[in-house]
Amino acid sequence: MGGAESFYDVIRRQGVTRRSFSKFCSLTAASLGFGIAESAQMAHALETQPRTPVIWMHGLECTCCSESFIRSAHPLVKDVVLSMISLDYDDTIMAAAGHQADAILKETRETYKGKYVLAVEGNPPLNEDGMYCIDGGRPFVEKLKEMAEDAFAVIAWGACASWGCVQAAKPNPTQAVPIDKVITNKPIIKVPGCPPIAEVMTGVVTYITDEGARKGYCLYKMGCKGPTTYNACSTVRWNNGVSYPIQSGHGCIGCSEDQFWDQGSFYDRLTNVDAFGVEANADKIGATAAGGLLAAITAHAAVTAYRRTYIIRNKDTDNE
Repeated sequence: MGGAESFYDVIRRQGVTRRSFSKFCSLTAASLGFGIAESAQMAHALETQPRTPVIWMHGLECTCCSESFIRSAHPLVKDVVLSMISLDYDDTIMAAAGHQADAILKETRETYKGKYVLAVEGNPPLNEDGMYCIDGGRPFVEKLKEMAEDAFAVIAWGACASWGCVQAAKPNPTQAVPIDKVITNKPIIKVPGCPPIAEVMTGVVTYITDEGARKGYCLYKMGCKGPTTYNACSTVRWNNGVSYPIQSGHGCIGCSEDQFWDQGSFYDRLTNVDAFGVEANADKIGATAAGGLLAAITAHAAVTAYRRTYIIRNKDTDNE
C-alpha cells in the first residue's frame, strides 16, 4: 500500500470489524457533544486521511504520564486509539537511541512540517540556559521550542507540563516552568494530573456513575481537595476504572491544579474555594449556604404575607 496508512487501514488489518468501527465513531462523537452528521464526517476522515504523526518529548518529569498511559486496559486506548495516531518519536519507549533517535526526530519534523502533534511530558528548566535538563547533548528547552515551531498543535501531558508541578515548587532552583511559558505561538491542550487518567489522555471521555464513592466517607475536612479540583478522577478513574485516590481511602491532593505543591499542606482542612471568592473551610461554606437559605426562606415568607394582605384588602374593597 503506497503512502501513509489511515486509521481505518490499521484497525481493519488488526481485525476490527466495520460495525465496531462505526460504534467507535458514534461513541467518540457523542463524548465530544457531536451529533449523527458529525459522526459520519468523523468516520469518513478516519477512513481517508493518514494517521496524525505524534512527537512525544520528555523534559523534567518522573514518566508517570507514560506509565499511566501504557498501562491502561481500556480497549479504546490499547487497541484502537494507538492505531489512530502514528507515534513516530518517544525517546522513553522507542527502540532507537542516540544519534538514530535524533535523526528520526529531525526526519519527522521535516517530512510532516505543520502536520504533526507535539506531545510534551515534563517541563523545561530555564536557569543556567536550560542546562539542568539536557536531551541529546542540547538543553531540552531548545529542542522543545524547535519542535513546537513546526507543530500544528501541542499537548501538555500532566501537571508538570501544564503547571510546573513539584519541579516548579518553591524555591524552584532550576527555574522550571510550564511549557506555555516558552511556547507562546501555538495552541496548547493542557491535560493536567499527576498522572492524568489514560482515558482522558486519549480523548475518550466516558461518564461512569461512581456509586462506591457516594457510599464512602467525605474526606474534605481532612484536607481532601476533591471539591475544588477540576478533573474526571471520580468518573473515569485509573486502571480500567478500578479505583482512584478517594475511593482508596486517601484524600485528593489537587494534582490537576496549578501550583498544587505550594498550596499548603495536603492534610490541612483549609483550602481555596474560588466559587465563594474567599479562603474558606467546610464549616464556613456550610454557614454561608445556611445563611443564604434562611434569607431566601425569610424573603419568601415576607412576599407570601404581603400577597395575602393585598388579596384580603382587595376583597374587602370589592364588598363595600
